[in-house]
Amino acid sequence: LMMAESGNKRILFLDKDKRIASQFPLTVQNPHPHRDTRLVRHTPQDTFLVCHESDLTIREYKRDGSIIWEYPIGTKVYSAVRLKNGNTLIGAGDGN
Repeated sequence: LMMAESGNKRILFLDKDKRIASQFPLTVQNPHPHRDTRLVRHTPQDTFLVCHESDLTIREYKRDGSIIWEYPIGTKVYSAVRLKNGNTLIGAGDGN
């Protein structure tokens, strides 16, 4: 089970007994306990697309917490999905 924690700024992996098996930190430049992470998706490449609503940025992470790439969009970001062709579809809000 994968779980993203806002406030603590991390992704956790729990075992079948709901104990922390592993974890890695997230990079958050504008901490806010309700907007650090909006949505996290695991990709087929075993990476993680994370929407950082308060940073107005999407980041893709490896399992060790290192950032593969980031894309600031200048408005609140609510979703990111890796498409089969390898592109990333980004969903934003606030009328932009």
